[in-house]
Amino acid sequence: MEDSGVQVRVSGDVRGQVVVGDHNIVVSAERSVVTIVNPGQRPACTRRTEVELLPRRMRRAVGREEELAAITDALGADGPVQVHGQSGMGKSTLLRMAAHALSGRWDGVVFLDAAGRDVGDVLQDAFEACYDAPGYRPSPTELRRLMADVRVCLLLDDLTCDSHLLNTVLDTVREGRVLYSATERSLWGEGRTLALRGLRQDAALALLAQQFGRPLQPGEQPVAEALLRAAEGSPSQLLRAVAENRLRTPAELADLLPNLLTGLAGADREVVMLLGVAGAGGVSTGLLTELVPGAAVVGEVCERLVATGLAVPTMSGYRIATGAAEALPLQLRPDRSELAGLCVRLRSWVDVGGRPPAEVAGDGALISGVIEAAAGAGAAAEGARLARAAAPALACSLRLGVWGRILEHGRAAAERAREDGILAYLTHEDGIRHLVTGKRLAAAAAFATAAGIWQRLGDSDHAGAAEDAGELCGPDATSPSQPGTQDGAGSTDPSTSTEPSEVSSAGQDGASSAAQDAGTASGPGPDAIPDPSGGLASAPPVDPGTVAVGAKGMGLTAKLIIGGSLAAVTATGVVLGQQATAPDTVPTSVTVSTSVAEVTMPGEPKDDCLIKAGGTDCTTVVTSKKGTKGPVQVKPAVPLPDGVEILYWGCEEGAEAKSCTVQADKPTTVCISTTSPADKAARQDCAEATGSPRPVVRTEEFTVVPVNASGELLPSYTVRADSNDSPDLGDCKTSPTATDTDIVWCEDFIDPSVVCWVKSDRVTMLCGISPWAKTFRRRTWDEGVPATNPVADPQPWGMELADGTRCAFRHYARFSLPNNLVIAYDCDPSVTGGAGTARDEIYVVEGSHTPLLDKSTPRWTVQVVDTAEAEAAVKQGDNVAPTRREVTKVYFAGRS
Repeated sequence: MEDSGVQVRVSGDVRGQVVVGDHNIVVSAERSVVTIVNPGQRPACTRRTEVELLPRRMRRAVGREEELAAITDALGADGPVQVHGQSGMGKSTLLRMAAHALSGRWDGVVFLDAAGRDVGDVLQDAFEACYDAPGYRPSPTELRRLMADVRVCLLLDDLTCDSHLLNTVLDTVREGRVLYSATERSLWGEGRTLALRGLRQDAALALLAQQFGRPLQPGEQPVAEALLRAAEGSPSQLLRAVAENRLRTPAELADLLPNLLTGLAGADREVVMLLGVAGAGGVSTGLLTELVPGAAVVGEVCERLVATGLAVPTMSGYRIATGAAEALPLQLRPDRSELAGLCVRLRSWVDVGGRPPAEVAGDGALISGVIEAAAGAGAAAEGARLARAAAPALACSLRLGVWGRILEHGRAAAERAREDGILAYLTHEDGIRHLVTGKRLAAAAAFATAAGIWQRLGDSDHAGAAEDAGELCGPDATSPSQPGTQDGAGSTDPSTSTEPSEVSSAGQDGASSAAQDAGTASGPGPDAIPDPSGGLASAPPVDPGTVAVGAKGMGLTAKLIIGGSLAAVTATGVVLGQQATAPDTVPTSVTVSTSVAEVTMPGEPKDDCLIKAGGTDCTTVVTSKKGTKGPVQVKPAVPLPDGVEILYWGCEEGAEAKSCTVQADKPTTVCISTTSPADKAARQDCAEATGSPRPVVRTEEFTVVPVNASGELLPSYTVRADSNDSPDLGDCKTSPTATDTDIVWCEDFIDPSVVCWVKSDRVTMLCGISPWAKTFRRRTWDEGVPATNPVADPQPWGMELADGTRCAFRHYARFSLPNNLVIAYDCDPSVTGGAGTARDEIYVVEGSHTPLLDKSTPRWTVQVVDTAEAEAAVKQGDNVAPTRREVTKVYFAGRS
């Protein structure tokens, strides 16, 4: 590289020199230094004659021949291709097969892992696969120029990004082909998509036989077919069902993953623990070998984890499977001492002389995860030191996304540990990162903060250097009275942008003009404000994390996303982006009718819109270009109440669908509500508004709350006069019917269905015999009731069957019947508060292989047996034949 003519003093151990866009960075152990590079002084980029970056070959995926052929055909046409489907369906395996099947076509095939990574870092991988340009990361504009005529086939496994970043990828490889996978569909309006479903029966049975290493035995065939239905053809769940040379039954399916995880020990436990900390980014095989005792068997351990669906192979190693990551038990999460030890070992690994920066960046997910976990577990100082050690190598790696995450988590750890020297260094480096990605305002703020910390520490040399670096940001970046104009698309890296307010309209690929078009089409009122992503918001943006949400859903806010080119959505309302202004448009009427979320409606809302008291009843009109197609999706800012889902009417998927796609060929009406019992009337209205069939009848869920916030009974309840006459109570424990704290049942109660609410004195309890009882008893336990928490999956305190029969939960005396059934609920009218219409007493039963509630349909069912038959069966030792009854309502025990 030619001398830029700028003399720079660099002290300390120089780690490397790289160029990002028009910025030359000299990375040293003390701090990095930036100078400006003229266009003629950029490093030379030599096109590689052979471009091929393939994953290692895997065992052939059973039953995916048709999908592989469809992908190959689709890539032969113009436009990108997306494979989408839920976790465990085999998307990664299919893409790996496709990479080898496509080898030799176009100018080359490049397969990259995109899970948990920044799009900019992924594109840098693609650039380096096609060009020999050590130490150089081109700006987005220069990258598009260099890749303009590269006819490469780019395969990206698990690419999760918004439409803006997806367009960045497609614009960069515009002459090539792009095949990517993701859980949710994100490709609309161009290219082709393939929804990956479960395996067909013949393929699923073949997979099980392959896993056993032998044909299925006659006795295993019915179990395998039932298992296939329960797992919905998911390959990963089917693989987990084969253990210890035995095929698990469908009833065991829900416990397979937790049991597999809790049963891990030795090297298997260590590997899963590390993969869990790293998350989607995974860990390289080389680093696993360094960190896990018994290095010689790490490869065998990882392949065993893949075979059981706990891990997924990556280009350089393995990552934890999505389902396994969500189900990790506490014993597979490292504690403080383990995290502190990991920080020390990783710091030693990073500091090994000659360690390539790209290798450190490749394991940035684990380094970042360990730093973050250590800061939260009381080992913040060790985490900060690890960030300090890794930062120079990550700067030299040119992977700005992972560099930024290490700096972010390292700063948080340094602040918590009060390691001011490390905090100043990491803050200064973050200023460098912001500067080279075009965010001059953020860079100036970081440099000023670092200079202030160094000044407090008495380090005038470093403070002066930080102030000098701030001058590179320009005078407009440091003056609050002059809003700094950020560099345009040529210097702003959109794939690493976390501050959209700093990016000019030129850097947003026309987002500003899109906002103006949207305003023209929808005619926003004077209060409408431009959203950073180019849409229109009807209210100022609100951080979802600051929105208070009531226990019963009051104040819950949601976002509604409409169209193939999606705009950002604020927590308090809706942004409708990319509305067309051309004459050839059609209107789409969108109605939101729900009692569980507030949604502000821009566009052309009708005058009678009602948005208050935690609910929404409003219709707005969106104008779309005729022929366009896209999703309509409501996403709450926080999770909806348990068991509540969003439903759509008027979409291609049909009535009461859980997703919605709209083809704007003609005026369309879409209606949105939820499965909440409070939205029963709204669902009927949606069906009528869209000309759909009557809504299906669903089992309704209720929570019984008999006490106020201070623990006293509500006015609609009374206390019996003899209620102070306390019996000798046994231990009081969490009721399985409880959804909140301090709701218990006690041994030696006369009736097994009694549930008690503990008062603040922890001695007094208010107890009800059933959800329908309005008269409670006051009980006391002199020893004091210990604090309790609800169980993870509570069972109903009571339920109402379709014929009006009421049944109450039995906390004890759950008698067994001969054929592995137990009595779970009493349906005697005297037990359920004197109500009920059953002519004969019945019991609700459950079995070891049959869950209590069958929720496979909107109206749940239970198994019941006649009491006389049950008593006769116990006496004679005969089996009983339970029948199915529909459940209309279930009741849980809760607090306000």
